Amino acid sequence: MRETREMIINAVMRLALQNKQRSHLTLTEIANEAGISRQAIYQKHFNSVDEIFDYIHATIDEQILQVFQQKVLCLPPTELYHGIAVHILPLIYHQREWLRVLYSTNIDLKWRHYLYERPVSPRNI
Repeated sequence: MRETREMIINAVMRLALQNKQRSHLTLTEIANEAGISRQAIYQKHFNSVDEIFDYIHATIDEQILQVFQQKVLCLPPTELYHGIAVHILPLIYHQREWLRVLYSTNIDLKWRHYLYERPVSPRNI
């Protein structure tokens, strides 16, 4: 199931890169690009294109926040920059292709809004 989700997301990313000004996709286009049926996406993975982007946001955000909480926040203040370099930057690098698409295309105009609107509380950091 995870492999198919990654195929779907990679299809979204390829479509976004084909036309960086594009700001809308359909499940049919994504399915065709991924080489699966629209019904397979709808019935087994995502109910809408918005849900795909919500999943992308959560995947990037959740992993980084979890590692930040578990491995960086517990460090003494003098070690924070080193902790970020060792633990957080590799995660960002791993997500670099998704992040490149999100920042360099119009396909997900909610991405920056998501980052700015995300509540920051002690629970989130």
